Amino acid sequence: MELTQQMLDIPIEHMSNVFGKFDAWLKQIEKYLQVTMVVRDGSLKIMGNDNNVQKAQSVMSDLLAMSRKGNDITEQTVTYALEMCGCTKNHPLLEADSEIICHTVQGKPVKPKTLGQKDYVDQIRDKMIVFGIGPAGTGKTYLAMAMAITAFKNEEVSRIILTRPAIEAGEKLGFLPGDLQSKIDPYLRPLYDALYQIMGAESFLKNQEKGLIEVAPLAYMRGRTLDNAFIILDEAQNTTPAQMKMFLTRIGFGSKVVVTGDASQKDLAPGTKSGLDVAMRVLQKVDDIAFCKLTSQDVVRHPLVQKIVKAYDEYENAQLKKERAARKKAEENAMTINIICETAPGFSFHYKKLAQTVIEQSLDSEGFPYEAEVNLTLVDEKRIHEINLETRQIDAPTDVLSFPMIAYEFPADFDGVEDQLDDCVNPDTQEVLLGDIVICVSRVYAQAKEYGHSVKREYAFLITHSMLHLMGYDHMVPEDAALMEAHQREILNTLQITR
Repeated sequence: MELTQQMLDIPIEHMSNVFGKFDAWLKQIEKYLQVTMVVRDGSLKIMGNDNNVQKAQSVMSDLLAMSRKGNDITEQTVTYALEMCGCTKNHPLLEADSEIICHTVQGKPVKPKTLGQKDYVDQIRDKMIVFGIGPAGTGKTYLAMAMAITAFKNEEVSRIILTRPAIEAGEKLGFLPGDLQSKIDPYLRPLYDALYQIMGAESFLKNQEKGLIEVAPLAYMRGRTLDNAFIILDEAQNTTPAQMKMFLTRIGFGSKVVVTGDASQKDLAPGTKSGLDVAMRVLQKVDDIAFCKLTSQDVVRHPLVQKIVKAYDEYENAQLKKERAARKKAEENAMTINIICETAPGFSFHYKKLAQTVIEQSLDSEGFPYEAEVNLTLVDEKRIHEINLETRQIDAPTDVLSFPMIAYEFPADFDGVEDQLDDCVNPDTQEVLLGDIVICVSRVYAQAKEYGHSVKREYAFLITHSMLHLMGYDHMVPEDAALMEAHQREILNTLQITR
């Protein structure tokens, strides 16, 4: 391992800010990157492994640039700079800090602090409807509020409407003391807090009295048309699909909408679908709608909060894997996969078992909610040529053919196909007949050789590809093809079939 050292000039007036109290930031960087840093006569010497030295130099340069711009360097700033020092983007800290949205009443600038937040703000500026999805502390609501107030002050909109469902942790409004306003105020308090901080209490109350700023529960949106307004729906994970549809169909001309939520923090009754989950699936291909997913890296509260969010994410993912494994084991004998060999495959692996594994993972990955029956037929080149001619009027062989039984409006939109299920259910097993897959064995061998990977991988890929077709995916246009390819990779990577 090659050791190296680099020198970096740090002006005296920036040292205390960049180094931290009692050199706290230097110690944090040293520990994280396994380097040694020594301050001598206005210069910082960085010693250690060449790669880590380069990262440390980049982090320190960014912190210095932030300090020169008048920013106070905090533990959160340093933590984010360290987490991003290995990303492909140059100077992510500076890029995120490149603009100020507005100032609070105390004069403190409100601006994105991470690349995820910057993308979120950019999307709000560019799109009519933006969904901001992420854990607590990522600034979803606060940044949306800042954008709304800025648009209002610039007369881009004539009013601000803030709303959220009045459902929290199983409490019901009827059990809370006071009149309706006093009952709903606790649920809306986070919105009030942000308004007071950015706009000031006096200005907020004045505009509220004029009806220019409205803070109300989601139920108050029913039957209205909201023109020329900046509308924020907070805690959207606690909406039902009907409530979300109602809200989104209230939007009028000249309006901008931000929907915020944390999909992992639902307070809905057991068995109730979240309107946010449904919207993410149904609206993903609609123009002028953006989905911004913020992560633990975008948490801008105390670094401990970031660690808490990350720990919960890891725990919940582990639990989800356990639940999926248990469900798969319980359903092992329930699912029907009919494999017909019209030609001898000659595979060196257990092709029937692999087919079952890939099909089950495909269904699991896409969240197919029913017991399924799938037919897989292995044929030679002559036979798939005949089928291609008979069914598609294409006079040529192909590698795989898919024949779905269900028509989808959107990929994997299983809620939208319930009216078709009666015609697709096997009366003997009560399983949904998902469709047929036909694979040309000789093409499996030929394409594996052509693309330089194993026959097993090619076979698994063709099944995965076809399964996604059976669940509504297609690749006729570049956007659809990219989406389908991403899902294919995810399924095969999960199964560790990559070569």
